[in-house]
Amino acid sequence: MNLTNAQLRATPGPKRLRHLRTLGITNALAVTPEALDDFFARFEPPADDEDATEYHGDIDAVYSMTQ
Repeated sequence: MNLTNAQLRATPGPKRLRHLRTLGITNALAVTPEALDDFFARFEPPADDEDATEYHGDIDAVYSMTQ
């Protein structure tokens, strides 16, 4: 079953997750626009004395920081 992005977004949660699992994307979760807006409204950037990890497209670089 190959769905377009629009079809996938319109698919109910459990069915969407089953489809994503068949694609090997098991950690993908849908986030509503409202939840994303809420996250950005409450987000506070790290202070100067806190560590921050920036993602530039290299997941291996981020993963290596956790080892």
